[in-house]
Amino acid sequence: MKNKITDNQTRIISVLKKMEASLRSEIRKGDDSLRTEIRRGDNSLRAEIKRGDKAIRQEMLKIEERVENLEEGHKRIEDRLGSLESGQNSIISQMRQQHDKVMTAVSNFAGRVQNLEDENVVGTEHYRYHEKKISKLEAATQQV
Repeated sequence: MKNKITDNQTRIISVLKKMEASLRSEIRKGDDSLRTEIRRGDNSLRAEIKRGDKAIRQEMLKIEERVENLEEGHKRIEDRLGSLESGQNSIISQMRQQHDKVMTAVSNFAGRVQNLEDENVVGTEHYRYHEKKISKLEAATQQV
């Protein structure tokens, strides 16, 4: 069987084609009106963008000022740390000098003690020698 197109179907097709053409023209009109609205809105959008740009620049200036303040503070802190380090180095140098003085005094004292011990040993030996000599002399005088 062949597909037969009836009069109703033909009418429906023609009505659909007319509707399609009508919708296309409305879409074109809508596009044109949309374009004009975009143009109108474009000016207000540009003005809004300029305001936003100005606000952003002001905020950037504030941020730059804060960064400069932080950099200055950082520099002051570094200077203070440098002075503290030099003070610390000075104190360390003084402590080393004091340590050297104390070690010299201890070394001198130890040397004197060693000399006294040596003298005591020599004195003790000398004393023993004299004791023996006296003992021999006493023994010789008693025999006579």
